[in-house]
Order: sequence, then structure tokens, then C-alpha cells
Amino acid sequence: MKRQDFSMYIRAFFLILLLALPAASQTEQGVEVKDAPRIDSESLSDFVESLEFLSKAGSFSFTAETEYDALQGNGQKIEFGGVHKLTVVRPDKVYSDIEERDGTKKVFVFDGKDIYFSDLERNVYASVPRPGDINQAIDYFTEALQMPLPLGQLISSDTYEWVKKEIYAGGFVEQATINGVLCDHLAFRTENIDLQVWIASEGDPLIMRFVIDYKNSPGEPQFRATLGDWNFKPAVSDSLFVFKPAEKMQKIAFAPVLRTEIKSEEKEGEKK
Repeated sequence: MKRQDFSMYIRAFFLILLLALPAASQTEQGVEVKDAPRIDSESLSDFVESLEFLSKAGSFSFTAETEYDALQGNGQKIEFGGVHKLTVVRPDKVYSDIEERDGTKKVFVFDGKDIYFSDLERNVYASVPRPGDINQAIDYFTEALQMPLPLGQLISSDTYEWVKKEIYAGGFVEQATINGVLCDHLAFRTENIDLQVWIASEGDPLIMRFVIDYKNSPGEPQFRATLGDWNFKPAVSDSLFVFKPAEKMQKIAFAPVLRTEIKSEEKEGEKK
């Protein structure tokens, strides 16, 4: 990752503004002409490198302090957040415990065969069979089950391919310090999201922070995460990925699964 000659980017922030709102000029006929979006290939390569670095790590763990906007019925956005601790063992194991700001605790487990998600506050859990690797589990959890897992794309091993395909504009913003680590602040755009990412300037290309703007969603909500406690030799045993429901914990169904089961039961009733 190249880290020198950043003086050439001293006005990079204004470049990002130009990408966000392409500059317009007037022709002699008074017709507005817009500049085509531009992307800095070196910055994109740095971002791809950081994702590839994680995709090649056999196991790792980290902590993420997250914040996200929730659009209310009156149009106001309210911020919520929490602390996520994730442990990943490729190709097919993930454990994450989540503590929301209100004290609610949740656990996500994928053991290579099944996905488990529990809410310890309500003493309930849901599970669904999903044999495969981490990528398949995360895709199924977020798409088929319609459950939010923004950090999931960070640990997927194929996210860098999506990044190379979907990003159409962006570049270097500045150097900034996140939790004592000097980082390269980069900003990118896709059709559906605007993304900012802070990557450690020295040593391993670790992602220290990222911000996602869901610009096509109502209210354009934002998700923010600051990452730390990176460990690429976590001391974990297979027992971490064995989900054991707490005493008297009730099993419930994921909403999409429940709807499918209800429809199946209705069809069976019609046949009878």
C-alpha cells in the first residue's frame, strides 16, 4: 500500500464534493454540462487490499462500536448503537455477541451447518439450517431472512469483488487519526450507498472505521462503526461456536421462515 506523497491530495476533499455533486459548466447555448464521475485507482486499490487482507486471514477477532439511524414515523432520525465483538474462523464459523446501548444482549452464531440468533433480554432464539461457508451464511441471513448485519460484509471473503464491480467514484480525502492510529480516509460511491472508510496507514491495512449512507432508503439513514482490538491469533475453541439455549429459552421462527410455514399450512388446509 503506497503511503507517500499525500501532499498532492491536499485538496482531495473538494474532489469528493465534486464527485458527490458533479461540477457543471455552461456552454454558449446555456446547456448544462456535467463532468463524468471519477475514481482514484490507487485509493480503490488500497481499499481492495484491506478487504483482501481480511479475506485471507484464517481466523481473527475484533470489536466494533456501532451507531445507526432509525427513521421514525414523524420523519425524524434517531440514533441507536451498541458494541459488537466478533470472532471469525474460516471457512465456516462466526460468533458475535452484541450489547445494545439499552443493555439488550444478542448473540449470532454460525457453526457451518446452522445459523442461530438469540435475544437474551427476551429469552428467545431462532435457528435455521444453512450448511456452507461464511459468505453463504451471511447472504442468507441478510437477504433471505431480512436480518441486518452490516458488519457481515466486512468478514465475507468476496466483498472485495463486489467493491471492484460496484464502486464508480471516489478517492483519498485526508489522513486522520482513529483511536490513536494514523489512517487514510477514503470515500467512495455506488448506486445504492455512499461509503467512507479509514484504513491504517502503516503496518497491516486494517479498517479502523467505516460509515455507510443508504442514500436510496427512506430518510437516507447512516451506519457508523469504529473498529479495534484486532487479533489475528485469537485463542478460541470449537465450543465457542456450539449454541446452547439458556434455561427456559423459547425457540421462535425468523419472520420470513414463519410466513413460509404459515403459507404451507394454509395450502395443506385448502387441500383437505
